[in-house]
Amino acid sequence: MRRFRHNTQGTRPAPNCLAYTSFLLASAHQGEALDILAALLPCSWGYVEIANRLKEKGLPEEKHYRQWIETYSSADFWDLNEWLKSEFDRLARVVSEVKARRLQEIFDFSSLWEYMFWEMAYNKQEWPIALD
Repeated sequence: MRRFRHNTQGTRPAPNCLAYTSFLLASAHQGEALDILAALLPCSWGYVEIANRLKEKGLPEEKHYRQWIETYSSADFWDLNEWLKSEFDRLARVVSEVKARRLQEIFDFSSLWEYMFWEMAYNKQEWPIALD
């Protein structure tokens, strides 16, 4: 039996990681540009907010954390996030009420998945049973 492996190191994604990325891929596959933007905005927007707040407190010595904060608090990432928001607003101006509700639903679910992703990492979530 072929085992699902997330990367070349042979690790499996945690349950919430797999569920969240599956949600993002399904939103992209089943939807259009607005659906994709609604799904991605909670992540990009949240990263900008978190990174800038952490940067205000001072950069940590640890290389990986420092790089993460520097990346997502950078002017380039800020500009990308602002473009995502403005592009979403531009495209959403002409949608029907039904479509607006669907976009809100996608954004809300993506926000919940984003929260659960961070909780997963903080709590070091693992699968409830081993497949090996």
